[in-house]
Amino acid sequence: MSKLLIILVIALFIGSIVPSLAAEKVTVSGSTTVLPLGEAAAEAFNANQTTYAVTVTGGGTGAGITAAGEGRSDIAMASREVTADEKNKYGDKFQQFDLGYDGVCIAVSKQNI
Repeated sequence: MSKLLIILVIALFIGSIVPSLAAEKVTVSGSTTVLPLGEAAAEAFNANQTTYAVTVTGGGTGAGITAAGEGRSDIAMASREVTADEKNKYGDKFQQFDLGYDGVCIAVSKQNI
């Protein structure tokens, strides 16, 4: 019985690895502000298809732009505008797509004024 269990566990393990090896890897890195949204989107995307395997890491906007510009990441997440220096350095190596803007609101109760 234990041999059968070991064989079953090995088969399940190999079965879970093989699809991820066949999938084309897409790397996303950058803004830690955008990271929770990026991780949730990647998880949903990965669950609905097997052609691509998306991985998401943080590190900050600048790190993501640098990684994309240097070809170490496929997609950069940014929570600020791309700077002129970044555009000059990497401008021909990536395209910028604005997906949304975030806002900051300060709320204070009357008791604290």
